[in-house]
Amino acid sequence: LRAGCFEAMVHDLRVLLPALAANLVTVPLAALVACEALDLEGPVRLGVLLAAASPGGGTGALLSLQARGDAAHAVVLQGVLAVSALVVTPLWVGGSTDGIPLAPVVGGLLLLQLAPLLLGAWLRAHRPAVAERLHPRARRVADTALLVLVVGLLVTELDQLDRTGTAG
Repeated sequence: LRAGCFEAMVHDLRVLLPALAANLVTVPLAALVACEALDLEGPVRLGVLLAAASPGGGTGALLSLQARGDAAHAVVLQGVLAVSALVVTPLWVGGSTDGIPLAPVVGGLLLLQLAPLLLGAWLRAHRPAVAERLHPRARRVADTALLVLVVGLLVTELDQLDRTGTAG
């Protein structure tokens, strides 16, 4: 992506605003309605709300790339959502994030989401040949990391299903 792609996407509110509304309002609201309808309580409710109210996550741009989506839209949206999640997520979970230290969360967002996006944009703008050469490798690393994350979470957290019961 070139810098002009980012600027154009930020200024094209016809695309950005509906995507922000879907991620920041519609999905969390649907999760809240589902929690109420299913009478979910405690950690299960909190988990559902956290997942729904944590917009985009670190894989948004990667999944968009896999689906052959608009790369500029995905990257800009992921950057905006990463920052907005710091404000929006506690609102949707009703402030029930007490005891979760904010500094590591912010540091993780900056280091693991925004830094790679900005580095990739800088590399594309200033060293396009290097960026082009690194892209296939970086994509394989990202795909592999996503797979390892999903499998790792399944393996290490599968026992949590016993604690949540049928509704969870």
